[in-house]
Amino acid sequence: MTISRELFDSQVFSYPKPTSLINFFIECLCDTEAIILDFFAGSGTTADSVMQINAKDGGNRKFILVQLPEPLDPKKKEQATAAQYCLRHNLPLRITELTKDRMRKSLKKHLSKEKDLENIGFKVLKLDVSNFRRWGGEALSSDANKLIQQLEFQINHIDYNADQLSVLFEILLKAGFKPSEKINKFKVKNVDVYSVADGALLICLERKVNQKIIESIADLEPIQFICLDSAFDNNDQLKANAVQTFAARNQGKTKAQQINFRTV
Repeated sequence: MTISRELFDSQVFSYPKPTSLINFFIECLCDTEAIILDFFAGSGTTADSVMQINAKDGGNRKFILVQLPEPLDPKKKEQATAAQYCLRHNLPLRITELTKDRMRKSLKKHLSKEKDLENIGFKVLKLDVSNFRRWGGEALSSDANKLIQQLEFQINHIDYNADQLSVLFEILLKAGFKPSEKINKFKVKNVDVYSVADGALLICLERKVNQKIIESIADLEPIQFICLDSAFDNNDQLKANAVQTFAARNQGKTKAQQINFRTV
């Protein structure tokens, strides 16, 4: 694991992997549109190199880093400097926090002259439990009251503590889109709607929707539209009207042109 002295106020690791070597490999083996994958990210040397080279030749290379959130122990000699850096900058004591911090610093240093810097960055995803409660059919109770409780438990099946971005990316993956797809957020009738892959998929995670919102989204003619089932607030008529709204838009279209409307 390494870290660049240029981006930090100290040598965080004793034996830094030279960025110049990674630069050499990328320039020799990768074109300007390459996606570079590093399964052992460490401090993020590969990401730093990709951003350096892109800044140098105007390339559009992308990177994917994989790193376990290994803990840093200030009492261990080989981890002390890295742990002290985290403590000094109020970062959690994990390798991944150094990885992200280096990427932020590299982004600011190498791409600071870009006009659209606000639209350049990186996403951080981690493996976690689903935000949706699973139906435990194998544990069905023969007691009528307990069975009713189990069914009621599934009415609002999204984890109450789940944030919108976590739900968004889980839906994104289940809908067959890559987590690297471009995502924009915009307003439709004063509610937030996420546009994925330039409008191919629209996702609304608002707690309540109405017919005007549904009609406005149908007017945009996405390939897919997904919203929360609970957003209809147990109004079966509203949900039926939503289904009919999209069905009407699909009339006369081939299957490939039709809007796929789903709830989760």
